[in-house]
Amino acid sequence: MAGGKQPKKQFVPFCAGIACGIFISIILFIGFATPAILKSLWKSSVAPVLSREVNYNEHGYHPEVQPWEGNVVPSSINSTIPIDLEPEPVEVENPAWEVNLTPVHIPGFLLQELKLKKKVFVGVINPSVVNTPNIELILKTWAKDWMENGDGDITIYTPMGVDITKTKKANIYYLSDVHNQFSLQNLNEGTISMIYQTLDDICSQHIDAYHHYFIVGGNTYVSLDKLLNFTKRLDDSSVLWIGHKEDTKDRFKHFINEPSSYCSSGPGFVLSRQALQLLCPRLPTCKRDYGSNTVPPGLQLARCVKRFLNTSCTYTDKDIFHKSSITPDPYSTSHPYDDSITVHPVSDDVTMFKLHHFFLSQQLNETIRSNEYLHNIIQTMDRVLVQEGGMSDDRLILGRNGNENKYRHGDVITWERVEHGNGETHDEILVVSEAEPKRELSKSDKISTDKVKVAAITHFKEKLGDTREVKAGDIFRRVVPGVGYQYMVDVISGKDEVATVCLDQPYGRMTTIRSHTAPNVKVNFVLPLLEGSPYFKDFMQMFEQACMSIDRAQNVALLVVLYTPGSGNGSFDEKNSDTLTQLNLYKQKYPALSLRWINAGDRPFSSIGGTWMAVKALPADTLLCSTDLFMLMSPEYLHHARLNTVPGERLSFPVPFQRVLPLDNDDEGILRSSGFWRSFDYGLFCGYKQDIMRACEGQNFASGADLYERALSTGLDVFRAPEHALSIGWHERECRDDQLSVDEQRNCEELNKNLNLASSAIN
Repeated sequence: MAGGKQPKKQFVPFCAGIACGIFISIILFIGFATPAILKSLWKSSVAPVLSREVNYNEHGYHPEVQPWEGNVVPSSINSTIPIDLEPEPVEVENPAWEVNLTPVHIPGFLLQELKLKKKVFVGVINPSVVNTPNIELILKTWAKDWMENGDGDITIYTPMGVDITKTKKANIYYLSDVHNQFSLQNLNEGTISMIYQTLDDICSQHIDAYHHYFIVGGNTYVSLDKLLNFTKRLDDSSVLWIGHKEDTKDRFKHFINEPSSYCSSGPGFVLSRQALQLLCPRLPTCKRDYGSNTVPPGLQLARCVKRFLNTSCTYTDKDIFHKSSITPDPYSTSHPYDDSITVHPVSDDVTMFKLHHFFLSQQLNETIRSNEYLHNIIQTMDRVLVQEGGMSDDRLILGRNGNENKYRHGDVITWERVEHGNGETHDEILVVSEAEPKRELSKSDKISTDKVKVAAITHFKEKLGDTREVKAGDIFRRVVPGVGYQYMVDVISGKDEVATVCLDQPYGRMTTIRSHTAPNVKVNFVLPLLEGSPYFKDFMQMFEQACMSIDRAQNVALLVVLYTPGSGNGSFDEKNSDTLTQLNLYKQKYPALSLRWINAGDRPFSSIGGTWMAVKALPADTLLCSTDLFMLMSPEYLHHARLNTVPGERLSFPVPFQRVLPLDNDDEGILRSSGFWRSFDYGLFCGYKQDIMRACEGQNFASGADLYERALSTGLDVFRAPEHALSIGWHERECRDDQLSVDEQRNCEELNKNLNLASSAIN
């Protein structure tokens, strides 16, 4: 019995298992099949609403988005620009551990992207063949600076068949099928086809390499320094389209939701990387739907941007992308593009170069302002170092009197001299650092010097109260880092330089900082001399012509320091001295002339030693100038000696012109073939005795260069410029002479070395 009932007990669990399996299968089927069914039903019900790429008519427009082709927008129009904006993904907060990420944890592709990103890509669209010469100018002006600085890359987008000189750093991209698409309005801005092809190239070649992308017309000047500063303040992770605002005219309004304004492509516009990434895959649709040449290209792009980015052109209150109907003049009293990134349109090469000079000057002034700010920080830190227990010489920039002395008195900054013409000759500039000792002024030089002359004359008459007729003479100028342009203008009345006016131009506006009237003081020339020199007679003839012919005898003095070798124990015979005989002859001819001499004895000849003996012998308020036996001096040098030295403030170390011709054949002017500036020589100087003693602290100086360095370290100003009224005749120098001191021989050999190097360069 028990064995017969066992099959019935096993059958019940078996049936229950089958039922359970069927039930689970039904549940799984419903779970997997329901979403697909619902999705299919959802698509069939809403597809006509969401689809934008189907059912285009013969004109390429969706039936519900027909454009209006009339000139006036009727009130009944109901066509709109579709908005195909995809929602941005929800931002996820960064977990705390990401703060400590190292490059090892960053994926390779992301690390490569971060390294590739540069600041700005510049695309220049050549709007027409007529405008091609402007592209050549761009590559010589603002584009050249941009490429050399390495802030970004430039590509020139131009119609096919246009010949543009290729450069190593600027790419040339030829646009296809645009030569027949020009209208009058496109001559300045190009066509929408050009813009789309430009964006196509950027999307395919440059999309992952830059923060921002700047598209500009080829007849536009761009201040790239301001463009770079502007884009640095932008967020490239945002959708940005920034440019010059143009209002949409009624005749171009084809849609109800037509953009009210757009970015004009001529003055240029900026696209952020995020905006371009979203726009790139939509360009084929934009070409098809918004590619008409009868509508401004900026408006066509605005329709594309609105449809796929749901944004419009952004502009600022300031006209940073300047557009004008008149030719810009940077030197006019009113120019609204001072703060502009671009100036459009530029129709000729003269305007392009003027704008380039104008914006470069602005950039220099910004650099000067920045240097001035950094200088003030250094000065403040210097004071803190001293206050915290440092020594007075413990400075951030070393120097006996600290940073300010070295900063303000740049010992390597030589003044340029703009030599005033005499009516028959033009103004010319003398520059020590250039290969040519003299050259004509450029147009920009003339503009700046004319302004300086007017400012100097105006200041002289107003501040000094002088009513006589005066004019501007020679102009000195230099550029000091952290300070800016500095000018000194000689003011002339008749034949005499009566004053000097000093001006600064640190921030674009010129200011007068000091006026110095020429004092009517005696100039004492000091001449160390070996007794019996055959060249002394020639020197006295030159001295007579230079000094007696223009100035009164009582305003000039000559002090000869006479070395008399072989006259030991006081055996020097004054009556038979050739030197003293010459001095007596000139004393009789010019009784008011001060001609004196110092007996240096039979010690070895030393030019600097003899000068030091004269310095000690003269009164403290004496203006003295060192001389050379072979010095050729013009009358103007007397005035320059008075104007370029200021008691208690400044010494003068003029740069003489070294003649390469013999003394008897020295009629040629200041030309490269006739000589060079002795920029390496500091042996000739002028200054008041009190300042020379202050510079050398009452001790002998080893050379003119030694006195020069000591003057700077003491806080005295040093004036150094080419001196056209002072030259040195060529002569052979024998340095190995028993009559010369050891120091004199060493200085002579060094001078010969420099002279031979300079003269060989000319030959």
